[in-house]
Amino acid sequence: MSGEEKGIKILHVDDEPDFLALIKAILERENENFSIETVTSAEEGIEFLKSSKYDVVVADYKM
Repeated sequence: MSGEEKGIKILHVDDEPDFLALIKAILERENENFSIETVTSAEEGIEFLKSSKYDVVVADYKM
């Protein structure tokens, strides 16, 4: 798989930084194939989506 990323790329969007860190740690511990990026605003999430591809986006519903 030269030049390709391995695993499942996840973008997690939530306005609570402590919650983001907790969920990232849990998911990475559960599955070493998860690559997780976190952002704290919808605007920042949109910018990440414009510049990279993700397999999964997890977003806070009430943001």
